[in-house]
Amino acid sequence: MQRSFVNFLLKNLEVSLDETHLLVGEKLLDEQKVTSLFESERNLWVAQVDGFETEMQISPSRVKACSCECDVFLKEKMCGHVAAGLMALRKRITQKKVKTSTAGMAGKTYQKLTVNAILDQVEKEELSAFIRHYARSNRHFSIALKTRFAGAVPMEDNAEKYRQVMDSVIKSAINKSGRVSSPGSKQILATGADFLGQATDSMALDHFVDCWSVLAVLLEKVVPILHRTDFEQEALLQLSRDTFDLLNQLVTRPVPPGLKADIWQYLLNLATRPVYRGYDQVVFIFETLLAMADDKAKALALLETVEQELKRKAALSENYHQQLIACKLSILQNRGFGTQLKSFEQEILASPEQVLFAVAAATKNGLFSLAKKIGQKGLAISDHRLFQYRLKAALLEIALREKDPQQIAKWAGDCFVSTGQLKYLRLCKQHHPGDWDQQFEQLEQAVLASKVREKNQILADLYGENKKIEKLAALSEEVGTVDFLLSIDHYFLPDFQAELKAVYIPVLDEYFSTHIGIKPTQKMMAIFAHLRQQGGQKLVDQLAAFVRKKYPHRLELALELMSL
Repeated sequence: MQRSFVNFLLKNLEVSLDETHLLVGEKLLDEQKVTSLFESERNLWVAQVDGFETEMQISPSRVKACSCECDVFLKEKMCGHVAAGLMALRKRITQKKVKTSTAGMAGKTYQKLTVNAILDQVEKEELSAFIRHYARSNRHFSIALKTRFAGAVPMEDNAEKYRQVMDSVIKSAINKSGRVSSPGSKQILATGADFLGQATDSMALDHFVDCWSVLAVLLEKVVPILHRTDFEQEALLQLSRDTFDLLNQLVTRPVPPGLKADIWQYLLNLATRPVYRGYDQVVFIFETLLAMADDKAKALALLETVEQELKRKAALSENYHQQLIACKLSILQNRGFGTQLKSFEQEILASPEQVLFAVAAATKNGLFSLAKKIGQKGLAISDHRLFQYRLKAALLEIALREKDPQQIAKWAGDCFVSTGQLKYLRLCKQHHPGDWDQQFEQLEQAVLASKVREKNQILADLYGENKKIEKLAALSEEVGTVDFLLSIDHYFLPDFQAELKAVYIPVLDEYFSTHIGIKPTQKMMAIFAHLRQQGGQKLVDQLAAFVRKKYPHRLELALELMSL
């Protein structure tokens, strides 16, 4: 059963699911269509809902994953059946808690002394006093307590409470040598993951200020600590990427203008800090800034920052450099900078390397029309074979992403002519929308007109892949070498052995008449073994009969070699 992975509080079900699924779920629950609700494994619940089996994984109060057999779920990763099951599950858990709390604690006895048993009996004031005392004497517990409940504390600067927690975690994680220890790295990672979960919940409830307060602290604190630790680096980088993913979701929501302006300015300041450049996290900053640059003033500010960064060529990774180029192209194209865009295009078209780089950058960032425009213009600036192939391969990638069969066929055909790689020929044939025979002739003429050293091999593959056996035989006779035949004879076998025989006999005759010694005989033995492997035993017998008749000493020598 296909499973969808999610992450939201069960109690916040109504703000986490689409209204359509909620309405269907409420109706199914009201009609008592939820049956057989049970916990099949720890935290994994199964229910039958209107004839469909649903699964819901919680841990312990958050919904982590769910699945259903219905078509709606397969398409949308959520459905009314799952919604109904989650509502029923939430109701059962709530009823269980109420039942437990009202069962009458007075006089109750227990079989074991457990944490739950103590919490059932202890008074709130007594418990609070104990927590305060324990938090003062145990730093790890204190940090865990602050991490979990920071959101409940009102402060004038909302981000400050999260910043204080992260500062405490980082301070306790650093050892005497000034490095972050392995346990310390895990603690930073766990705190960050907890905060990210709180930010997710805040956004689901449209508490955008709270969400941004958490994200700002994560952006500020996680990446700068990386150079001080040898542990959990990839996990911490992933935490940073997840933070940017959530931030990108946040800026698309109806965030108040003042908050959006704060986010913009914060990221613009962050974009030029070396530590983010060093770990390539600045790429994500510019992605978000580009998405937020929705007016001319912001576009100008971002363009100025991009151009400043482009001057730092020695400090730019390829990934970051591509992001900056794509960012500049996008701003110039979409924000009304037509004259500057033409000037920048001319700058790019000044060298083949810049053309390839700009096309790759634009393609990577989804600027397909701009990438095609630069790429097609770039074809005219150099006829160097490798440059032409790389640029056409880049244009082919764009055509594949856009699912344009005519362009796929065009660029795949050109790449085949340049390289002879069969994947391009097959791609061209698969996507060609018109008369393939006509396209075949065009490819043939293009190969014949090309100056590539492998022209004969490319022609042979073109003929062989398209079952043009007569053309392949004529080409083989024209080339007239044993090695060439060995490279293309599989196109004849096993169905065209007579045609292959007509080619092989004159080639072998010429070969044996001009070569003496043991090597020609060894070559003959290798040819026969090669043909047998490909189902050409009949042809081997015919060729052996020819050699026996005209060059009997060759077979005698072969028998001697086989007996050694």
